[in-house]
Amino acid sequence: MLCGVDAANPHLPTVSDLWKSADWAEREVYDLFGIAFDGHPDLRRIQMPHTWEGHPLRKDYPLRGPARERSPRPAFALKSNVPAGAPPSGNTLAALQEQRKKGDPGGAGGRDGA
Repeated sequence: MLCGVDAANPHLPTVSDLWKSADWAEREVYDLFGIAFDGHPDLRRIQMPHTWEGHPLRKDYPLRGPARERSPRPAFALKSNVPAGAPPSGNTLAALQEQRKKGDPGGAGGRDGA
């Protein structure tokens, strides 16, 4: 079934009372896309942990996930330090090692060792 939903208020009526097999499919759509099914008997997460923030298959979901978007990125991974149209240099490891020498904890990604 194909239907449109309002992006600000994604709700649809459930069809699990007509087709029992729609129960898990509606739970999966709710879990991954955030579309709520009104009248569903057990609408809760089915694939993601219950503590997960957001719905990962939505187009507005942060690429790195909400928790990682709040953490700083290593300086060599920022897009602002690479001019547009520059070919890839392949120097990521060297840049990471240089950043570690300078003592920047963000460059190690929170891990010990390289």
